[in-house]
Amino acid sequence: MSTLEKAIALATTAHAGQKDKAGAPYILHPLRVMLGMDTESEMTVAVLHDVLEDSPVTEDDLRKEGFSEDIVEAVRRLTRNPDESYEAFIERVKSNDTARKVKMADIEDNMNVKRFKYPDHPTEKDIERLKKYYHAWLILREKKKRYMLFVDENFLYHNKAERYLKGVYEDCETAVSECKKIVDDFLMKIYGTGKTEQELWEYYTRWGEEPWVMEEDADSDCGFSAWEYANRRVKELGKKVRIENSKS
Repeated sequence: MSTLEKAIALATTAHAGQKDKAGAPYILHPLRVMLGMDTESEMTVAVLHDVLEDSPVTEDDLRKEGFSEDIVEAVRRLTRNPDESYEAFIERVKSNDTARKVKMADIEDNMNVKRFKYPDHPTEKDIERLKKYYHAWLILREKKKRYMLFVDENFLYHNKAERYLKGVYEDCETAVSECKKIVDDFLMKIYGTGKTEQELWEYYTRWGEEPWVMEEDADSDCGFSAWEYANRRVKELGKKVRIENSKS
């Protein structure tokens, strides 16, 4: 039995006897959400997305059935905690790509008026729930930005073969701070060797690495220039050297 088949069987048992607001077997809902996914992993999470919240099934039960930690974690993200606000729940879902995709499909299915108890005459409560779902869907649609820090191993001669990904960061400020640290670490290795500002600059541009940041899945960057930052830092270090020399 495949992982997906196992998930379908488990979900069918977990939701046995449950009905949705229109009186249809509840298992049809996670199955519809599952059919909107692309990969087997996403489909597995989709069909299991309500088992922790709406049945006695636990995370440990999922592990014992052989589901991976990635799948268990995504299902956990899709399970609202008893003391958790809906807004906080959606933000928690948003931080996991698989959970985010499944939740969007879940909301889309929940917004189908045919699943209402009175589809031809939705109540005020139904309308309010639709508004809540739509607002959550819009939040989930806005994929969280991530910033990739690349480093060119040679400052002057950019060769993609010598470029590497240093890390991926959740905000631009952290990525830029890491860029500055790369430049500072290099300059501090040669600071105090008696080199002039010009010599420090030439040494960095010849032998130093050039870090830069690019927003994931976009052409925009954080506006950081290793060239400009190194130029400023060299001048600051040069000034510091001159002050120290004047005191000696």
